Formats: sequence, structure tokens, C-alpha cells
Amino acid sequence: MKKMLASLLALMLLFSCTALAENVSYVVDEGVTVTAVIPEGYKAYDAVFYEGNLIAGFEPEICENAPCMTLMVCPSEEYTGLERLNDLPEDELAQLKIDLCEDLNNPTVGEAETGLGTKLIVINENYTEFNYDSVTIYTLYKGYLIQLFVVYADVSGVLEKTVTDADIDNAIQFLTDIVFE
Repeated sequence: MKKMLASLLALMLLFSCTALAENVSYVVDEGVTVTAVIPEGYKAYDAVFYEGNLIAGFEPEICENAPCMTLMVCPSEEYTGLERLNDLPEDELAQLKIDLCEDLNNPTVGEAETGLGTKLIVINENYTEFNYDSVTIYTLYKGYLIQLFVVYADVSGVLEKTVTDADIDNAIQFLTDIVFE
């Protein structure tokens, strides 16, 4: 009896001490599923599909403490056959950056990598007249253009806050944790 109680107590402690991250999965198209780990303190909204593109929102429980994130996964005939952004030739990468910034307000373009070594394009768009900015992170994966839009917002609209380096690091970790199947 003592062994059984000790085993039961050990199992209870194991499960109570192991914080399992909540995942959400989306079927993008036939044979492709995207599974994202919902960051701690966030909730996921139902995804929508618009013109074949997956759009999924992730909002923090307290909007002033963390930015909202919107994930878009878009099939791209132009990039079919490319495994990752890393495989794009430098001249095409430079042109992609120009194309992504074409209609933006005062963009700053940089590069980063996921924890798995996948190249990212990081574009900070600054709205100085409204005292806020947003960051959009792009990458390619197996012919899909992946975009993560990061901005401080709540139900009233965009908040007058700047996306910090720590926010960008958290967004990159979010992208690193996504699994494509």
C-alpha cells in the first residue's frame, strides 16, 4: 500500500512539475500541417484562410506586457523547391528585401537566424508620427513564405509602444518552435 501511495504521489508530482506547453495545429493544405507552441501568457485565436493563406493570431493575456503576433503561411510558386531562405541566392535575397519593403513606412531591414540556423529577414517599420513601430519577420520553408507580424495592440487598436529586442528574440523563438509536417 505504501509503495502504491508513493508511486501515485511521485506521478502527481511529476505531472504537476512538468509544464507542458500548449500546441495548436493548422492544416495549411493537403499534406502540410503547421504546429505552433503557444507562448506562455498568450492565447491563440482560430485561424482563418484567406486566398489560400493561413492567418493565425496569438495575443498576450495582458496586451501592455507583450506584443500581439500574427502568423501567416503562404504557399509560393516562386519559391517552390527551396527548402529554406538560406538556399536563396544573395541577389534574389536582396531583391526579396526590396520587394518586402516597397510599400512600408520608414523600414529598417536586418537579418537574424532561428535557433535551428534558418535565415530570417527582420523588418522594423517605424511610425514616428504615431509613436509606435511594428516588426515583421520573414522566412521561407519548403516553398512557403512565412511571415510573423509583431506589434503592441489591444481591442482599441495599436498601442504607443516600441517592439523591443527582447520581443523580437521571443518572436524568433516562436518561429524556431514551429513544426511543419
